[in-house]
Amino acid sequence: MRLIVLSIIVILFTSCNTKKESPFSFVRNEQGVELLEHGRKVFFYQKTPVLVQTGEQPNQKHLFNHYIHPLYNLEGAIITEAQPENDKWHPHHRGIFWAWHQIEIAGKPIADSWIMKDFSYSINSIKTSTSNNSATLILDVDWKSANAVPETFVTERTLITVHPIEENIRLIDFDIELRANVPEVTIAGSKDTIKGYGGFSARIKLADSMMFRGQAGVLKPILGQVKPGPWVDFATPELSKPNRYGLVIFCHPSIPNFPSPWLLRSKSSMQNPAFPGWNKFEIPMDTTLKLRYRLVVYDGNMSIADINSMYNNYKNK
Repeated sequence: MRLIVLSIIVILFTSCNTKKESPFSFVRNEQGVELLEHGRKVFFYQKTPVLVQTGEQPNQKHLFNHYIHPLYNLEGAIITEAQPENDKWHPHHRGIFWAWHQIEIAGKPIADSWIMKDFSYSINSIKTSTSNNSATLILDVDWKSANAVPETFVTERTLITVHPIEENIRLIDFDIELRANVPEVTIAGSKDTIKGYGGFSARIKLADSMMFRGQAGVLKPILGQVKPGPWVDFATPELSKPNRYGLVIFCHPSIPNFPSPWLLRSKSSMQNPAFPGWNKFEIPMDTTLKLRYRLVVYDGNMSIADINSMYNNYKNK
């Protein structure tokens, strides 16, 4: 009997001490939060505002925060850009971000979060959690403008969930929830009727050999919108490591204007599944507006069939 009891104790002790630790760890500093997987950098979340010159005049400076940069590929090379020095037209671009040119209350323009004019993000809390199969960053954020009454007119909760690398693929989920604090808060993209860019965006490093692909095959970036379906793939298979990478952006079917039109750029700009486009969309008060996206970071070689299979798994979540 004693041998049986001792055996059970040994088994329980061994089981407790062989519990798999999370591959993820978060590191905080004055600027924000960095995520690592097995000690290798995954991304950095920028909490502290960065002052950026957004125009040619001295007073055209705005503070930018609440975005992901750098985002790293699987080799640890940076694949995003923020405040790009070689792009005088888009100093306001910042890694992975979500923002809108037109923000109104009851039809009155009050702010522009695309260039952070008359607008600011107040980061109320940053919570982190890790497990064997994920790392999650939970962000509670207030949208503020001196032109709004009350000053905090929208509350945002965003969950960024990262899954461990499997077969040279890393999945990063963005679940963005917005709730208005006052009636008739609307958001919209750029005012032009050709582009209408706004919403979830990725300013990524572009290569001359970069491929753009959708469900039907190769895509060609144009001035206006394209309609590639629920995802777009950006791949650099001709680059050598460590700079080679692939990035797919999935749009979840629950997004109100699904499948979103896209703005694609082959040089010096961001990539954007436009929501809601140039038409205004009202942020509700009694519930939340939910915008869901997934980034697939891979080594630069993946078939369209494989991407479609991954998307089919994602769309049912």
